[in-house]
Amino acid sequence: MNKVMAKLAEEQKVELSMLGDYLDAFYFYRKNFNKAAEEVNDFLKSGSKFKQQLDELNADLVNTAKYYDKVEAEAKKLGVDLSSDTQASKREIDDMIKESAKLISKLS
Repeated sequence: MNKVMAKLAEEQKVELSMLGDYLDAFYFYRKNFNKAAEEVNDFLKSGSKFKQQLDELNADLVNTAKYYDKVEAEAKKLGVDLSSDTQASKREIDDMIKESAKLISKLS
């Protein structure tokens, strides 16, 4: 009878040990999951802010490109060529508009 009781007591210790291991793992992963979820939510919030900033920047770039077109038209009326640096700046603005649109679509 003592052998049976000792064996049952040993089995309960093993089961309790397994339960303890499980609970330790559960609490560890729950803590890490909650931390990761919070970090993802913070990232998503900041992504929204970045998108808004890029939207505004893109609109400003488009307006600047339109203004360049007016400057170029006026220069042509006067028979003046814009410098190569000025012309290159328009190409760069066009590139920035395209790149900002790509970034905005990634954040959408």
